[in-house]
Amino acid sequence: MANYDPSQVTASLGGVPIIGFADDTFLVLEQSEVAYEVVMGVDGQYVRIKKPGSLIWTCTMTLMQSSPHNAVLSALHQLDTRTLNGAGIVPFVMADASGTTVFSSAESWVQGFPSQTFGSSHNGKPWVVTAIKPDVVVGGN
Repeated sequence: MANYDPSQVTASLGGVPIIGFADDTFLVLEQSEVAYEVVMGVDGQYVRIKKPGSLIWTCTMTLMQSSPHNAVLSALHQLDTRTLNGAGIVPFVMADASGTTVFSSAESWVQGFPSQTFGSSHNGKPWVVTAIKPDVVVGGN
């Protein structure tokens, strides 16, 4: 029997472990486009065209409104936008210790601030990170 424990999914950005993930879906990793485009001729001949955009991934981490790491991600984004030479480009690592899924990129950055929502209940803060040329293993539990 396989077991999955969401508390065993970890992520770090710039070497800082991220804590305070929201409940339900808290981490989404998405490849920006397929690795190859196929073009088919009228006679059935085809060619595969490698798409360089497939090396770009979007990682959305949803933190609780109360997570202290909202401030960490804010500071990292401000460092990136207020300094020269990519000071905010840092490693991003995600791992599922209850399984075998791992994701790591040496070049990642916070895309921007999440929308700010306030109300009478808890609101998650979805932070979007761009990751370039990650090593990816989609494993099981």
